[in-house]
Formats: sequence, structure tokens, C-alpha cells
Amino acid sequence: MIIRAHHKNSDLVGLYYLLNSNIFIYPYSTKLELDEYNKVELTAYGSDMIGLYYILKEDVFIYPKNLLDREIEIIRNSLNREGLETFQLSTNRNALSNNIHIGDRVVLVNPRMEKGVKRELSDITGKEVIEISLGNYSTVGSLIYENRYGFVLGYRAGEDNLKRLEELLGKQGYVGSLNSGFGFVRLCVVGNSEVSIIGKSTTGIEEMRFREYLLPNN
Repeated sequence: MIIRAHHKNSDLVGLYYLLNSNIFIYPYSTKLELDEYNKVELTAYGSDMIGLYYILKEDVFIYPKNLLDREIEIIRNSLNREGLETFQLSTNRNALSNNIHIGDRVVLVNPRMEKGVKRELSDITGKEVIEISLGNYSTVGSLIYENRYGFVLGYRAGEDNLKRLEELLGKQGYVGSLNSGFGFVRLCVVGNSEVSIIGKSTTGIEEMRFREYLLPNN
């Protein structure tokens, strides 16, 4: 299922929401309601850009250093009650989702991230951690959105990286955009393998390609 949404007139829904199969994490003053999910309200450094600073997977929530005390309390209490293991990364690159992509098979990271953080990610996920740049960009997490069916690679990464990523991620993907040509695709979408929230400005053609690779049963 596709849900079109925005937050405070921004279509970059990946900046503002987090979703897995059970939990919907949202910032203050959101108007998006997903009644079928358990809900947790959260900020990041006092801002509503939770999708930039946090990483949510099915059983793990990863957060950066130096959060507000009330944010850490919510993470350690509310999210733990939802069955999530919570981990703090020691990196100074606190926009975690821009710099890290945790796939089903491997973890892709910005080559500039600290060596110790890569070891932390390996311990947290139990997966191989691979340093990679895509095109001229080291912020690998901003260019990939993946679910269990496939992935979309932002066109700014270049067509020549597609085959390499298909081999690393172990599934088929495509090079494209969302939000009417926006190439940093992870900022434009959040979801799980059955439901995706995309920006309202995503074109019909962009949605059609997205459905083909990431929501084949919808």
C-alpha cells in the first residue's frame, strides 16, 4: 500500500517519520495517523527531523550521541517496551540515516566514518559492514531505500553502481527518483515491505516504478 503524505508542507517524509512492521515513530504536530501501528512520539535534538538522526529496523533502534535527556528517556523506556533493542553509536556524524544503510544482507557506510563505529555496527547487526561511496557522494544512506522485495537507488549515484549494489544487497533494484525528480530517495520515503509512505509530489511514473520493485504484491 502507498500512502502519500507530507509534514509541515515538506514532502521529504523520510526526514520526519520512522516505520517498521509494528511501530510508527513520529514527531510533534504531525497530522499523519496510522491507527494499525503502535505509536511513539519522539524528537531528535529538539527537532522534528527524526528520520535524519535515527535508524529503525524491525528489532533494533540506533541513535546518536548527545541527545536531550527526555529523548533518551523515551528511547530507553517507550521503545524498549515495544520490543526494540536500542543502541547508541559513538560517531560524530550524527545524521545516522544519511551515512548508514542497513540492508537485509549487509551494512553500507560512509567511508569517512570512524573505524570503531563500523565495529559497533557489525556487533549490533551481525552483518558485514562495507565502506562505499556512490557516484560523488559518501552519504550512502541518503541514496538507497530498500525493503525485502527490492530497492531504489537515487539517480545521483549513477547507473554504473546499480549492478554492484544488486550483488551486495542480494536483490534487484532500479535507478530512479521520487518527489518529482528528487535524487536522494531515502529522504522521500519511509515504510516496511507492505506499506510505504511517499511524498505527495511523487509523480505517477515514479510511483509505478516504485511499486514494481518494492511493492509487487500491492
